[in-house]
Amino acid sequence: MPDSALTLWYTFAESKSLAAEGGLGPTLGIVRATEATYFDSAGVLQTAASGEARFDHNPATGESLGLLVEPLRTNICLQSEDVTTTWTSENITLVANTDVAPDGNSTADTLTDASAGAFGLINQTITIADDNAVYTFSVFIKKTSSAIFGVNYRLLGGTTEVNAFGRFQPSTNTFNSSAPADAVSEDVGDYYRISWSITNNTSGNTTMQLILQPAVRSTIDGGDDATVTGSQVIWGVQVEAGTFPTSYIPTTSSAVQRNADVPNTNDVSWVNQSAGTLYIRVTPLDITQDYDFVSLNDTTFQESHYLRIKDGDGTAVANSRDGNVDQYDMSSAAALSVDTESILVSAWELNNVAAYVDGAEMSGSPDAAATMPTVTRFGLASGGPGFGGDFATYCMAEIRYYNERKADAFLADLSNGLISERAVSRVSGLGFKYGVSM
Repeated sequence: MPDSALTLWYTFAESKSLAAEGGLGPTLGIVRATEATYFDSAGVLQTAASGEARFDHNPATGESLGLLVEPLRTNICLQSEDVTTTWTSENITLVANTDVAPDGNSTADTLTDASAGAFGLINQTITIADDNAVYTFSVFIKKTSSAIFGVNYRLLGGTTEVNAFGRFQPSTNTFNSSAPADAVSEDVGDYYRISWSITNNTSGNTTMQLILQPAVRSTIDGGDDATVTGSQVIWGVQVEAGTFPTSYIPTTSSAVQRNADVPNTNDVSWVNQSAGTLYIRVTPLDITQDYDFVSLNDTTFQESHYLRIKDGDGTAVANSRDGNVDQYDMSSAAALSVDTESILVSAWELNNVAAYVDGAEMSGSPDAAATMPTVTRFGLASGGPGFGGDFATYCMAEIRYYNERKADAFLADLSNGLISERAVSRVSGLGFKYGVSM
């Protein structure tokens, strides 16, 4: 049986539900007034309805990753699945709907450059903001495509043009040496999803020209690309303001916005306001922004306990405020890793606070000088945009809350993944070691 102190338990990766395990806690609500996509266990891209939670999976392995939480994003690239429409083509043959796309529909398109004497490309002109915004491009490319694919961002209209050019060979899953440093390929079954970013300057650029070439040479200085021929099967082109790619947002004749995921509850009847131990098992999908994984708060964050990721260095952080005054601030020695699951644990009572990540105690832990906040709300991504949820991007596999401050030995083992509530009654000596009633 579960630990008698366990009063909140969500097993998102296993249950694929917002309901608490065994009735331990309230069912979460989720506020997202738009559709959104995710991968199912078969690696097929699915669409969740407005207000519906997304339980994501590794599309290559089928592994269940848990509840997908993402910020608001907008795909500003039009006709993301049909390059025979809004796109302009030069010296290229376009055939729509030739292959099965990642969503299981036959909507992937084939681009063929057979000119052997002229540059073959498609392009789209997109209006952007004249600021220092970062824009991230992504596209799905079929693995069996044999030619080298070229992508060129050009930011135009101002006094200083900005360019980002990269080359990718899907048959070998390799980028050329001149591709942007943040170029990434994600294995999504029959396709790779490649992406990289470009930062606008403040010299007046208000236009992006997105150029896709199905066949280029392996290096920019390797000769004239106009003499290269070949084909690519592509699908799902996306351009979004942000430093990393988020889940695919389909478009047709206009840009499409996906709202942020905001799972939360105002039912905190399971909380002991004087003491507690909070556990999360989470896979961050980005570590470049400052955002909260989970938070107990009063909606203003003048009263709060939270576990988050720190902007700039990607470290895990445990914080609290009482009376709008910081009470404890503990952080991991090393950054968390993108697409890698970690376990974060924090525990508190008056003047006795500690935090661990993946078995290691955080710096600043333990803290012997902390008063306890009074909380009225529990939320993932801090409960929404404007409260630390503007950049939250992760998959949450499991959450537990124990209504007492657990001993440090328990916290270390808990953060090492050594304590499973499903197995707790079968682990010899566990109850004696931690003082748990079995």
